[in-house]
Amino acid sequence: MAIASVKRGSFRIYLQLFVLLTSFASFCDAGVSCDSDQFCQDLYNTADTVCLSTTKECSNPFQKGCLRAKGIKGYSEKVRVCTSADESATSTKTNSSSGDDGNDEIDYCQAPDFPYPEIRIHNADWASSQILAWIYQIVLVEILDVPATVGLTSETAKLNGFYSTNNTLEYSQEAYPWGALQKANEKMFSGNNCENTNDPCVHIFPEVWNGQIDQWQNSENTGVIDQTSSNGIVFKPSLMIPKKTAGEFPSLSLFYGLQGDQNRRVLAEMFKKPTSWVDYCETVSLNNCSAPDSTAARYPAQDEKLLYFLEGSYTGYFLATDKNNCVASDNLDDCHGYLVGPTCNFSAYIDSQIYWNDIGLKLDGPVGSRSSYLYKSMLEIWKAANATGSHVMMWWWTTSIEAQAFGNSSYSPQMIQLPQPSLQCLANRPTLAERCSDNPVERRGNPLGACDQEYTPLQRVMASSVNQMNALVPEVDRSPAVGMLTALQVSEFDIVDIIQKMLADGEDQIENNAREAVCDWVAGHIDELEEIIPPNFPKRLTRVFEFGDLHYVAQAMAGLVGLSTLACIFLTYKYRETKTMIFAQPTFIQLILIGFCLVCVAAFMLAVVPRDQICLSIKWLEVLGLTIQLVPIMIKTAALNQLISSSKKQQMVNINQRSLLRKVTMWMAVVVSCLIAWTVTDPPKVAEYRSPSRDDPSEVIIDRECKSEELGWEIVQSSMELVLLFICAILAFQSRKLASVVNESRVLAQLIYSHFLFVILRVLVTAFDLLDLFSGDIIPILASFNHSFDTLFAMCIYILPKIIKAMYEPEKYIPKVTTESPSTRGLKKDPSLKVLICTANMGNAAPTKESMENWIPTDGACFHVTPLAGAAKELKKGYFDIIVIGMQESTWARNNAKGSVRKEVKKEEKLSEEDILNALDQHDSAALRMMVHDIVGSEYTQIVEELRGQMRLSIWASVNIEQDINSVKISGANTGIGNVLANKGGIVATIDYKTTRLTFISAHLAAHEGENYYKNRLQNIRSILKEGKTSDLSSKLDVTMTSHHMFLLGDLNFRTKFEDEDLPHEECVNRAMSLVDFKDYEGLYMYDELQKGLKDGDLLHNFETLPCNFPPTFKLEREPGFVYKSQRTPSYTDRIVFKSADGFRSHVKPLAYEPCADFVTSDHKPIRGAFALLPSGEARARIVPGKLILKMAQIEASNLPVADASGKADPYLMLMWEGVDLMPHNMSFRDKLRRYYNGQFWPRTSYRSRTLDPVWDEDLIHVEAETPMVRKGSFLYVVVVDHDRVGKDDFMCGTTLSLWDLCQEGTKTHDMDIPLTKDGTLCGRVKFKLYIGFPQGRNPTRASARRGSVNLTRIKNFFDVSHRDEDDEDFYPVPHNQGHLSSSDRAKSALIPTEKWRAEQTEKQSREVLTSMFGNGTRPPQKNIVK
Repeated sequence: MAIASVKRGSFRIYLQLFVLLTSFASFCDAGVSCDSDQFCQDLYNTADTVCLSTTKECSNPFQKGCLRAKGIKGYSEKVRVCTSADESATSTKTNSSSGDDGNDEIDYCQAPDFPYPEIRIHNADWASSQILAWIYQIVLVEILDVPATVGLTSETAKLNGFYSTNNTLEYSQEAYPWGALQKANEKMFSGNNCENTNDPCVHIFPEVWNGQIDQWQNSENTGVIDQTSSNGIVFKPSLMIPKKTAGEFPSLSLFYGLQGDQNRRVLAEMFKKPTSWVDYCETVSLNNCSAPDSTAARYPAQDEKLLYFLEGSYTGYFLATDKNNCVASDNLDDCHGYLVGPTCNFSAYIDSQIYWNDIGLKLDGPVGSRSSYLYKSMLEIWKAANATGSHVMMWWWTTSIEAQAFGNSSYSPQMIQLPQPSLQCLANRPTLAERCSDNPVERRGNPLGACDQEYTPLQRVMASSVNQMNALVPEVDRSPAVGMLTALQVSEFDIVDIIQKMLADGEDQIENNAREAVCDWVAGHIDELEEIIPPNFPKRLTRVFEFGDLHYVAQAMAGLVGLSTLACIFLTYKYRETKTMIFAQPTFIQLILIGFCLVCVAAFMLAVVPRDQICLSIKWLEVLGLTIQLVPIMIKTAALNQLISSSKKQQMVNINQRSLLRKVTMWMAVVVSCLIAWTVTDPPKVAEYRSPSRDDPSEVIIDRECKSEELGWEIVQSSMELVLLFICAILAFQSRKLASVVNESRVLAQLIYSHFLFVILRVLVTAFDLLDLFSGDIIPILASFNHSFDTLFAMCIYILPKIIKAMYEPEKYIPKVTTESPSTRGLKKDPSLKVLICTANMGNAAPTKESMENWIPTDGACFHVTPLAGAAKELKKGYFDIIVIGMQESTWARNNAKGSVRKEVKKEEKLSEEDILNALDQHDSAALRMMVHDIVGSEYTQIVEELRGQMRLSIWASVNIEQDINSVKISGANTGIGNVLANKGGIVATIDYKTTRLTFISAHLAAHEGENYYKNRLQNIRSILKEGKTSDLSSKLDVTMTSHHMFLLGDLNFRTKFEDEDLPHEECVNRAMSLVDFKDYEGLYMYDELQKGLKDGDLLHNFETLPCNFPPTFKLEREPGFVYKSQRTPSYTDRIVFKSADGFRSHVKPLAYEPCADFVTSDHKPIRGAFALLPSGEARARIVPGKLILKMAQIEASNLPVADASGKADPYLMLMWEGVDLMPHNMSFRDKLRRYYNGQFWPRTSYRSRTLDPVWDEDLIHVEAETPMVRKGSFLYVVVVDHDRVGKDDFMCGTTLSLWDLCQEGTKTHDMDIPLTKDGTLCGRVKFKLYIGFPQGRNPTRASARRGSVNLTRIKNFFDVSHRDEDDEDFYPVPHNQGHLSSSDRAKSALIPTEKWRAEQTEKQSREVLTSMFGNGTRPPQKNIVK
């Protein structure tokens, strides 16, 4: 079918087309300059164009599609298909009038619904081929939905296509790249296409001239292309002259007027040689173009030298050479005129036609042996002739866009008629190889082939792979491109029509109008184009897979089960230290829950739109999840069964968790290897099944699901799950005789049964899929529900009962080693508490019992410890009440011989809970526990056992005091790399013995010598004290403030540091060894970093350490005695430091401090220290007779630490208390709300903004209590807090005051000036006046009777601290204080006071206090206070 018919023999249409290229080539690679989006939109009358910021040119207004832009019915809302050239097609807007800027991705295309291979169309290097390429691209992309690009390579396709972002018109650099067709075939058959290469690669030449007949016949014979077909254009190339020349010399229009010697002189005089710009300046110009003349305005730039014309700069020049002068020539054959012709690859037979027709013209161009001209140069030469009025003869063709530029002007092209073509002439024409030969004889060819060129239909060439690939794909996926392009023909009349529209606004608007003209032609012929569309095209795709309600339900179900699984993981971690979880092994429970999570993720992904990555991920998640669910259960059950077997052999073994995890890892490695093999050989992918609709042949039904090509892997997956279930079933049957606490046989049976049912359901779903009983979107939904319910049932059966039991029994399990026999030591009579503190760096080596016995005294007897001077009496007899054992670097490789503890049991004896718990121990804790128990004996019970990384802390209490230990709290901090690793850090344990709070910190600080490492150790201590909170009162208080007695023990790593910092390491070692050899331990201790840091206030304010009157404990050989290694300076790294609260220092007495020389399994020597403590029991409690009033005024602080990013803080002061019932006086409504919601309200000052030296001179803190009970452990906490407008307020620093000591002095105003600390470090000072008063109150007798805890005698003795228990003398060396009362007043206070006396005393005391606080009884004026 032809779009337009051609009337053969008509010259008029051909003579209209020539010269436009002469005006067009100069700007074919440039777009329309712009400065705003609005300019472009006004220019093209559409909003689908913007001004590109990169080029400052208007973008292509047809990027969204030609037919859509024209509003053609059926296409106005249609989005065209994307091509490979659209991948990087983005538009970057410049600043426009609308104010928009930035990068905007233009959403102008969509992915094709059908897998049609992309067609690459070659646009060649002339206009009609470019126009045809665009027409083909529009028809394929917008009508048939076939991806198509225009260009020779992937890069040029982004510039040459109709939909290119840049609105430019660019030709190809090659006319006939025949090798690109072969490349397209290679790419197509290798599974790729032209869009995947930057090599020349095309499928279609839209326009091929008959001069290429040898090439296309050869390509047909070799199978590179299919048989050529006409593209609808008929053309006739010929020699042409301007209309002006033909008018002046009419005889030149026929070859007769060109032949012979009589015409040679005329041709030589008329047709001079075109001269390039540089040749003109070098050979013609008198001044070498240094000054402008009528021809050249200047000397050419480097890239302009070979130009023959440049508007405004070079008009061109036709040079009369010696060859143009026939008069001066001796031989007439030596003179001739000059002809302009193209390169040999054009279908031009100029050499043959000129030579055999005896025409006195010759080619003398700069290109090749043929002396031809480049295409671009030919255009410039015609323009130069027009500009200079010169005559020119040029070979050209009829259907060229260039002819329209000159229209009917004097330089419109006119044909020269040569001898009429005949079959004989056509058969004797030179071939392409002969035309391009270096031999002029070969170029001339046979004289019989010197006729004129005929009217020839142009051919269309298509790579054979396009048609062949169509035959290989299913019918529903076959491309309509071949059928459409074969039927599509565009005549030369249509080309002329398009060209005229391109020129409608003048030559300078060609690029603006080029795409518009082509698009108008397609839109105007849409009905005729639709008539030639192959039957049943374009096809319409109907997807069965639609995202509906079932998908949302499946996703919600999977998400809900997944969240439940995460909650179970959290609860398992939270209750990991309960007995239930220890029996269940939380690590394995968490592994199983991770498997549940993976399956839930797979279930969720099954309910989303499938993609290849999702399909592969689903299989990995399914297999890994189900494996992680079953393998840990299998491994753990097998280990418990081994425990039964061991008990029958009268042995007890450890269940090595690392070994079990290695087995799990081995199983997982096998599974992962299978998955990798599956992924490599046959990965699951989205498989699309297309089939034509039975009702409408143009409709294609598509179904998609995840599948591998082979079913074998699915069978392997199901078989593996069944095998695992079978093994678990056998192990569950074998474990039925286990103790009830670990007997999971019934639960495992239920779990296996549940899993088995869901595996069968999954197999049924697969079978339904194979039988096509359900649509493709239902199958994954069923699989998703199957996974979700399988996980839910398994979790309810196996996990939830354990978590619920742990929640009902949330107490942390502390392993205890007790004895059933009663204590043989009798009741404790000594009021003091003897505490032994032992610390050792174990050197990551399992200790021997001999070494442990040299460190921990046998039976806890005191006489094993060497006493300090003056403490022999206390250690001569008796036993320690508390033994604290701290270990660092206390993990080591498990060894069945050494790391396991075996005990013989009776053959009939069943395993106890304790036996099983010890077997489940993973860090040799049971081995160490039993070893220590064997050493200290049955009179001790372990009350604390904590492991943090490589640090351990265990506390053993005598059975005589165990019942008096009220609570145990454990905390800690990691200070390893990033404050995450637990190789360094501390464990904090606080125990309440009666009413005395004891805190023990086992620490391991940063190692190595040097100032930076010393600072790291200081920071480690601060971090441990900051993070190790054990107080119930407030998280703002650290243990240094809230403990009555505190001990820091461990490998503190403080080194020997001599004053000379530049001393070489070897010299430091020798100097230290010299002091050790002379046993000058006092001299060596002077250089100890810890004692100097305590003395200088660098760390641990108010802490003490005993002098080290013994050899350094680091670094030694692992042998008895003190044999030092030369790698380190001998140092006292293993230490004990202690601190007592305000008023409690007299309650502690050091008894011993020594190393253990015979500990041989570490490169450290352990140390131990003994202390005697006097607890603050109820014996020291007193009831205040009446009311107790406390007032703080004239408060100020200084040198506070920075708390805000501004380098300042917003501090306020807060008063807290413990051990006494106080109540803020006259609380505001806001404060009452705080008390209601928080359970307690601490009175505070207003905050001061942006200061580190706040003054609260107008704030008053007033608290009081009616007949309160004051104990020795009653404290006031003065705390400075940074106010934050967002979030919680931050603790800055604080201090502790003993209320007991303050009350001993009676009613009094105290001038307080106290240092503040934070995390053991000084952080400023606070000053204030503290008034403590006891005004008239209730009847103390009634108060005593109501409380029922103390008698009247104790009330009488409240102010008389000289009244002491006999056993208090050694512990209370405080001088007697008679207080502020006279002897007569003091005598009165021992009795129930009269009302008159009370009134007198109250008035007197109030007057004195007010005078001392405010002066003359007058308070200062109130000011604005920031609240």
